Amino acid sequence: MNKFPTYSKSPLHEGWITYDLPFPDGFSEQSGPYLFRHPDSSAGVGFIATKKHENYIGLVHGGALLSLVDVTMWDICQREIGAEFLLAATITMNVEFASSAKVGDFVQGTGQLVKRGRNILFVRGLVKSEEKIVLSFSGTMKHLDNPG
Repeated sequence: MNKFPTYSKSPLHEGWITYDLPFPDGFSEQSGPYLFRHPDSSAGVGFIATKKHENYIGLVHGGALLSLVDVTMWDICQREIGAEFLLAATITMNVEFASSAKVGDFVQGTGQLVKRGRNILFVRGLVKSEEKIVLSFSGTMKHLDNPG
């Protein structure tokens, strides 16, 4: 199962792709669908906010944004490691909300690897909605492919 899923151009957003994940009923599929920048480019994950992402006051729910951060952290690490499919788990996630996103917005996360230890990866980044900063994040992930 350590093979990167196949991908196709996203019909939802120009220049982005979708992955055919081996677990179509998993949480990532239910909370997305997530769009990814092409594998040959820098890290980036996004979704088009729909009614299922909405909270009771009509904005994108914080939990939906945190799920996007988690997938973005994975994407950053996966691209930096160069793995076909990275097995990793989130250890910490720190988030500072700056504004909100609304239904219909294309919400995207980007970032960078700050440091790579033997098994621990440190990342930071931003989530934006239509070019407006929604939140900043930092976190650590455990690289599970690496014994130890």
